[in-house]
Amino acid sequence: MVLDKQALTLDRAGAGKLDVALGQKPRGPAELYAEMSFNDPNGEIQTLRGTVPLWPAAVALGMRIPDWISPSDKGRVDLLVLDLDGNPVAGQDLHVSAKRRISHSHRRRIVGGFYAYENREEFADLGTVCSGRTDARGLLRCEPKAVGPGEILLLAETSDAQGNTARSGASYWAAGSGEDAWFTAGNQDRIDVVPERRSYKAGETARFRVHTPFRDATALIAVEAGGIIETFVRPLSRFRPVIDLPVRAEWAPNVYVSVLVVRGRVEPLAWYSLFQWGWREPLAWFRDWWNPQQPTAMVDLAKPAWRMGLAELGVGTESLRLKVEVLPERSEYRPREEAAVRLKVSAPEGKPLPAGAEIAFAAVDQALLELRPNDSWDLLEAMTPRRAYEVETATAQSQVLGKRHFGRKAVPPGGGGGRAPARELFDTLLSWQPRVKVGADGTATVKLPINDSLTEFKLVGIASAGVSLFGTGSAAVRTRQDLQLISGLPPLVREKDRYQALLTVRNGTARAMAVSVTARAGAQVLEAKEVKLDAEGATEIAWTAQAPEGATSLAWEFEAAEKDDSNKTAARDRLRIIQRIEPAVPVSVQQASFARIDGKLEMPVGLPQGALPGRGGIEIGLSPKLSTPPPGLKRYFEDYPFSCLEQKASVAVGLHDEKRWKDVVDSLPALLDGNGLARYFASESATSAGSVALTAYLLDVSLASGLALPADLKTRMEEGLNGFVEARFKAPVWSPAQTDGQLAAKLLALEALTRAGRKPVKTASALDVEALRLPTSALIDWTLVLKRLPELPQRAEKLAAATRELRNRLSYSGGRLGFTTEKRLLVVDDGQRRFQRLPPDRSSDGRPRLARRLAETAARRTGTPGARPLVHHHRQRLGRHRARPVRPPPRERSRGRRHARQPRRSQGGASLEGWRRHAAARPALAGGRSKAGRDA
Repeated sequence: MVLDKQALTLDRAGAGKLDVALGQKPRGPAELYAEMSFNDPNGEIQTLRGTVPLWPAAVALGMRIPDWISPSDKGRVDLLVLDLDGNPVAGQDLHVSAKRRISHSHRRRIVGGFYAYENREEFADLGTVCSGRTDARGLLRCEPKAVGPGEILLLAETSDAQGNTARSGASYWAAGSGEDAWFTAGNQDRIDVVPERRSYKAGETARFRVHTPFRDATALIAVEAGGIIETFVRPLSRFRPVIDLPVRAEWAPNVYVSVLVVRGRVEPLAWYSLFQWGWREPLAWFRDWWNPQQPTAMVDLAKPAWRMGLAELGVGTESLRLKVEVLPERSEYRPREEAAVRLKVSAPEGKPLPAGAEIAFAAVDQALLELRPNDSWDLLEAMTPRRAYEVETATAQSQVLGKRHFGRKAVPPGGGGGRAPARELFDTLLSWQPRVKVGADGTATVKLPINDSLTEFKLVGIASAGVSLFGTGSAAVRTRQDLQLISGLPPLVREKDRYQALLTVRNGTARAMAVSVTARAGAQVLEAKEVKLDAEGATEIAWTAQAPEGATSLAWEFEAAEKDDSNKTAARDRLRIIQRIEPAVPVSVQQASFARIDGKLEMPVGLPQGALPGRGGIEIGLSPKLSTPPPGLKRYFEDYPFSCLEQKASVAVGLHDEKRWKDVVDSLPALLDGNGLARYFASESATSAGSVALTAYLLDVSLASGLALPADLKTRMEEGLNGFVEARFKAPVWSPAQTDGQLAAKLLALEALTRAGRKPVKTASALDVEALRLPTSALIDWTLVLKRLPELPQRAEKLAAATRELRNRLSYSGGRLGFTTEKRLLVVDDGQRRFQRLPPDRSSDGRPRLARRLAETAARRTGTPGARPLVHHHRQRLGRHRARPVRPPPRERSRGRRHARQPRRSQGGASLEGWRRHAAARPALAGGRSKAGRDA
């Protein structure tokens, strides 16, 4: 961080300059990343970003080594010097220094009779190996001096006129003149396989340097990508530790090259080895030749050995890439003009274009892409993703060779009434044509109507041909005019709001101009204003406005014209903006009623207390059947703002809108995971698991509503539910506490499968279901599954138990039939009608917790132990409450003895209705009170 929250004031032309002081001088090429935020005319905060390249010197230095592995101890180095504009610099002094990496290894005996390698590296400074001046092309070619075998590290340096230094580095491998090179050896079975480059094009030859610790060995080379593609057997030695492979087009986008190096037993020294290396150490050679070391039970350093290495190789996709050209007629257009864009597709390597080639064409405002780039346009990258290493190697080499340490296989790192039309079309998506047919010559032409935005548009063509050819091309066009109006109106206001209507007038020419600006807000004509603009300058105009009452929108029109009668091409612009107006006090539903009309219906109505005069009203909807949705419910679905898959499907089913359902079906393939389960959002990761409940819901509502799903998608979803029930995979399932969520999800999936006509008898019979422990929703699912599977073993007993438990959970009170596990809305009659929501009755000791809590609440709030609470069942549609007195339960002991009979209980605990039946059956326990008390 070199600068934070520095204020900057722009000039009248909208430009500003800021000096940034760097903390330290960059040692190499770098970038300065900057972000700026500002308030636009609308008052919204906008953010811009940009990068500035930083160079350590006024020149840039590059180095290239044509021969990465030199056959001798002499290499060739090409140096290039450019200025920061990319022009070659002649007469630039250069010098190249070098270092040689030298590795020293020896074996040391460790515990257990084994030997381990100890390695040490050092760097020999070779000094300046090359120097000179660049020619007219900015090039300098030199050959370093003889430095011996091994890895040579080069560093080139040059300085600009101010003394700033530019550097560039590279390395190469010098094999030497028949000398044995040594690589660092490790105690594991892994060795390094170093490619010359990270990626190659098809047809090139890839070279790898294998850091083998063996003087002579045999290498098994395998090209792998999800499997074995090709294999080679090559001899390998440290005198030339290089393998060459021709790169094939079908290897794209990447492959892995595996090298298994095997060395046999090292035989005693041959006499001719004196002329290979023994002459350098004659005493050591003679000692080993005369008395070779024999293997023992403790040490056998000459036994067979092997090493393995792996390297990733990127392969260019040029053989699969279509060349797409987007060629607009011009680079600049005026608003409302029509542009003709020519699209051209060429097959790779000059081959003929396959039949049926198509192009998807899009034109998008570049400002939208500044928020988030669209990576989906790169179709070839999406169709040829980088492949992971998926080959596992099983070998008995370690056991055969008696090696103790097991090393794993190497893993790679890492109109207008005569007036000019107003600009009012500002859509960010200018055009989207998903299928444009390409002719035999590979070309197509599309018409592009330009809208009113003064911006830059990106034109993109995405082509596909055959089964493996893809390509993307793009171009850009700009829209401009000499005089431009930019709205600063707030897009949304409320009734009677007072605000400043801001307008920015910009001059896009190199001349100054006087401009007259007129404005109209609906039918009201505002005061005209005159401004003077400098060349490429801008100014801001404001009018005081007030939002009208009773309107939903307000149309603003601004017109600007240059005041110059002598100029026949005077600049003009006209802008039209629709402003939304929301009510300060919105109309809301205060009361609703639902009734059957048989003859005459009378219902007293009146204005709610504090209602505004002239607002609102009465809405009446008539329907011949109960299933017809009321108008308010239909509006609720139409205006529903949320957009996950479940919500969009529910809206489509609720409105029975086939178009909305088609949109859901079209988006469904991208929302299914690998198992066939549906995800809620497309923004979720492609590897995230889907939802069992959502998948079952989609299948159920499709069958219930008659809105069909495609056969292939339906089959995938059913197979996904079937795989989850059969425990072929696990899916995340949410469930409340003390609930078996996995079992409830499996019953939900089984209900959807049986509704669709499947008969998963074996799967259902394998489930251990206990009706008493199931939540009510799962109990209903289990009951439906039992009714649809008559072949299920012990089906009659299981269905009877499930039905009995379901009936036990039903409660009818106050004209309402519900389940005892539901939450209740309670009103305590203590003179203040206080509402209280109580949890389901889950008493563990058989006593009616609900009635006991009612009595405790009434006694605490009124101070009267005998206060009677009222249980109110709230009805939103009828707008009234039905109340019934509830008597507190009797004390636990009555007349010196414990109650012999407890009320009926279910899994959710004792219900209020069960307590009522219990009290009616034993009036003595209620103390012989009145009928109302016994009913309670």
